[in-house]
Amino acid sequence: SFNVNSYLPAIVTTLCSGRLQVNAGGRAMLLAPGEQSVYDRSSGAMRQREVDTRDFIAWKEGDLYFDNNTLAEITGYLSRNYDYQFGFDDPTLKELRFTLDMPRPATLQAVLDRLSKSRNDFTFRVKGRTVEVIRHNHQ
Repeated sequence: SFNVNSYLPAIVTTLCSGRLQVNAGGRAMLLAPGEQSVYDRSSGAMRQREVDTRDFIAWKEGDLYFDNNTLAEITGYLSRNYDYQFGFDDPTLKELRFTLDMPRPATLQAVLDRLSKSRNDFTFRVKGRTVEVIRHNHQ
C-alpha cells in the first residue's frame, strides 16, 4: 500500500507496505516500507528518505492527521477534500501551525470548530463555499 501526493511542487510517494519502484525523470528508486521518494518537477531531482507513514496514510484510514502543519497546508487539503475555497484577511495566519488527529468528519464545520478551539486569535467565517480566516483584534 502506498500514497502519491501530486498537489505539491514535488511528487511525493510514500510506501506503507510491500515494495514499490518509482520512476521519474529518467531515474528509478526502490522503496521499502516507511520510505518516501520526493521528485522535484522543476529540477528533475529525486531523493529518498525515511518517514512516519501515519502522516501520509491517515486519509486511507478515514482520519484527518496533521503534524505541525501550517494553516495554509491544512486549508489546502480541506479545500480539495471538502470543496471550499479559503481566504485569509491576514497573511501571517497562514503560518500558524497545528497538530490534529481526528476521525474524518462528514462536514467541514467540525474540522473548523476543532481548529478554532485550539487558539483564540482567529476565527472562521463561512459564506457559501468560501471560508474566510479572520484574525481577532485583541485590544
